[in-house]
Amino acid sequence: MAINEPARTPAATARYSTPVQKAAVAVGAVFLLVGILGFIPGITTNYDTMTFAGHESGALLLGVFNVSILHNIVHLAFGVAGLLMARTFSGARLYLIGGGVIYLVLWLYGLLIDPHSAANFVPVNNADDWLHLALGVGMILLGVALARGPVDARTSAGGTPRAR
Repeated sequence: MAINEPARTPAATARYSTPVQKAAVAVGAVFLLVGILGFIPGITTNYDTMTFAGHESGALLLGVFNVSILHNIVHLAFGVAGLLMARTFSGARLYLIGGGVIYLVLWLYGLLIDPHSAANFVPVNNADDWLHLALGVGMILLGVALARGPVDARTSAGGTPRAR
């Protein structure tokens, strides 16, 4: 190694190196994008009816998914969490599996509440409910399937991939 050449340590070269980390980055980026799009008139129809929270918000992302300011902020926060947690193998796995469980709970919540009640504070509609089911199942499958593999492909306690 030349004197001026940067060190090629696993920590320096392996950011988002495992499939589960790459999936967590991708999912987090999509949530960030959705959170941003929820604030753009035209992409969000009935934008002028958007409220901070509650079922009264008539704003629809892509003309389909009920959103509010709070709903968009939740998407943005979930996206940031994905990008941050993707830095380590275990964080990425937790984000995908734990986030998937959260979305399955949201799916059940959306099915059980009266959509016109104060309980629908996020707000969600039928399209949101089924999207939450797909997200929950998809995230859990990604977290489980991509976290499998040889032990040496997993990260050490320090968050960097182990050398092969």
